[in-house]
Amino acid sequence: MRNPFSGTSKPEDETTSTKPVFGDKMNSVSKECTQLKHQYDECFQTWFTEKFLKGDTDDSMCSPLLKVYQSCVQKAMKEQQIDLGDVVKNHLNTPEECKPPS
Repeated sequence: MRNPFSGTSKPEDETTSTKPVFGDKMNSVSKECTQLKHQYDECFQTWFTEKFLKGDTDDSMCSPLLKVYQSCVQKAMKEQQIDLGDVVKNHLNTPEECKPPS
């Protein structure tokens, strides 16, 4: 069966798997955080498919991984001089949206 997300074919023995196929994983903002991101993503996908979709909304199983990953991202953003306020600031439908970067 062809996997539309990764552009590769799945072996026949995987066609009956109930686990969703998400294709290639995105990297984190920093190389040092990428492995942590992938670990958290895997945990989240497991929680979502095996717990949340069955009615269990307790998301604490991934909380420790999320905290470590968030800490890594915050450190990387500081090192790269990325201001979190600039990242979360809403520019859509404001005069700021039309301004060229300074």
